[in-house]
Amino acid sequence: MKSLYLIGALSVSLSLGACQGGGHENHDHGNTETPAAEVTKKAGNALPAAFNTSYNALLDQYMVLKDALVKTNAVAADSGARAFLATIDGLALTDLQSDSSKMTLVKQDADSLRFYTNQLLAITNDPKCEQKRAAFEKISDKLYADVQALGLKGRTVYRQYCPMAFNDKGAYWLSNDAKVMNPYFGNRMLHCGEVTDTLAYD
Repeated sequence: MKSLYLIGALSVSLSLGACQGGGHENHDHGNTETPAAEVTKKAGNALPAAFNTSYNALLDQYMVLKDALVKTNAVAADSGARAFLATIDGLALTDLQSDSSKMTLVKQDADSLRFYTNQLLAITNDPKCEQKRAAFEKISDKLYADVQALGLKGRTVYRQYCPMAFNDKGAYWLSNDAKVMNPYFGNRMLHCGEVTDTLAYD
């Protein structure tokens, strides 16, 4: 067991060391994935089926936006952001009326998500998506907090982190896959990063 732990720790250490070495341009540090350990699933919340479906659809649209930024495609990012906005408006909030605390949380966060997504869409003349990525970071952090609070059943989401994003400030994003595909650098540093948390609920 100790040897497996050491291998996992070494894997994470090497991936971060690779990200931090050298300049920021045109570096591909190889695929970074979580150590081959089982994902421990937590007990999910008994959310209404319609709301659960609508929030999973929101996460799906977020992944489309994320993939567009991985490809540094500003046109596709805007298209993904517009679809994401539409999915926010489609959240089945009335189904959460029996749980006022969660309903209040989701309503407030939906307003924040609209604000940051509209901010992303308002940015023009940004072919490298640098400013759009700053708005995307805010969206990512808000969704992570929501998924933690909601405990969506049947969904596994990986939180990933690049220490070099935004001039070494670092930034997080969410992914359906443990394999790192960096939306903050795209093909300049496609696999730079690590998985910092796995949210999985039964």
